[in-house]
Amino acid sequence: TGSTEWEQRSPLGKGGGNSFPGQPTPKPDPTSAFAGTKVMGNDLTGTTPSIGNYESNQDAIATSPAINCSDAVNVTLQFARWLNVIPQDIASVEISNNGTTWTTIYTDNDGNESTSWTLLSYDVGAIADRSPNFRVRFRVVSDQVITGSGWNVDDLRLLGVTRNSCQP
Repeated sequence: TGSTEWEQRSPLGKGGGNSFPGQPTPKPDPTSAFAGTKVMGNDLTGTTPSIGNYESNQDAIATSPAINCSDAVNVTLQFARWLNVIPQDIASVEISNNGTTWTTIYTDNDGNESTSWTLLSYDVGAIADRSPNFRVRFRVVSDQVITGSGWNVDDLRLLGVTRNSCQP
């Protein structure tokens, strides 16, 4: 689930645009997915007022449904990321085993300008191992000024050892 700022569809290379004087111009979304044809991202179609960018002065969150990891240990979260956020806006990845208490595993408030996909991996075993209600969420918190094209997430996977992992 997510705010209206989040979409799941083919990326169209939208966003980027204006910046503060002396700062680099924000980069656009990718024009293709990391794998397959669709990604999850902020305003992929350019239908919001900031045309392809996340909006000013908001907290946009996309949260996974509960994922049953009750039979898994040594769980790792892996995904491909294309992220463009302006300095002072905050992009983060958070995890939970109950949907109420969240632990931040990635945060960026210094700005990020991707021009290619990056495959990332995080050890989430302390929260996900043996949890029947594991969740992950992607978030961007913006100030009242300039914005960027935001998150593009693809090929999200949970990897771990289960009871059946070692059976012949």
